[in-house]
Amino acid sequence: MSESTLTWQHAPFNLAWRTYRALSPEIAKLSPQLLTLLDALDAHVAGRLFVHRTWHGGGGGGQHPLGTAFDGRIVGMSILEQFIEITRFPWGGVGLYGSDVWRNPGFHVDVRETKDNRQARWACRMLAGVRTYDALTDQYIRRQIADGA
Repeated sequence: MSESTLTWQHAPFNLAWRTYRALSPEIAKLSPQLLTLLDALDAHVAGRLFVHRTWHGGGGGGQHPLGTAFDGRIVGMSILEQFIEITRFPWGGVGLYGSDVWRNPGFHVDVRETKDNRQARWACRMLAGVRTYDALTDQYIRRQIADGA
């Protein structure tokens, strides 16, 4: 695949962060703060950070069109292990996507400005075939542990 045709659509679950960072022209659209944190996270997890989605244009709001968000996974870790590792860094928002939503469970992180430096946290799950976003609670964590995540 040539550099000019590489987009986030080619990346789901099969492109390491380091490769994406080196080849994707979309890197220029990401905030320096996001890049710094993603590089640090990737180093922390020994290069096991994989891209699902970074910048994308279009409507819908959210942090992705602003270049301040990343969706991905850490290869070889459960969703709970990923949560523990990503929360070691000062993200503005953290979301989890379990195996009922993504083929490989993963996360969303962003560098949004928050009140009182509190992270926005949520979990996405499928409910009657529709993605629902709920506050990331102890109950969600307990359910993931019970399910062996």
